[in-house]
Amino acid sequence: TIYHRPQWPTPPHRLNLLYLANDVIQNCKRKNAIVYRTAFAEVLVDAFLLINSDGDAKVIKSVERILSIWEERSVYEGNLISDLRNTLVKEESLYRTTVQVQEVPGGGGPEREAADCHESGHLQHGNA
Repeated sequence: TIYHRPQWPTPPHRLNLLYLANDVIQNCKRKNAIVYRTAFAEVLVDAFLLINSDGDAKVIKSVERILSIWEERSVYEGNLISDLRNTLVKEESLYRTTVQVQEVPGGGGPEREAADCHESGHLQHGNA
């Protein structure tokens, strides 16, 4: 047998799927169809992780907007909204800050050099 791995949707397509889910979820709230909102709630964290897997800033901004609407309209409890927000990787958190630590003659040791680098803004940014 041949194993065929399905093609994962692109980030914009994943966002469109979230928009569809959003529409269903909000209509369920209006019509008091709690069972469907509950069913969606059980898979939303995993869905948000998949949507955010590429860290696309435009997608993240759109997802943040959906979360704000859900929060404003009390679609879901605040703790679920917080959990969903925590799954979103912010662009600045994709980079780790690294500092080279070297002994400086008469300079107070490696801790002082790291502090001096931080204070002067001479940090190396990159994917560590």
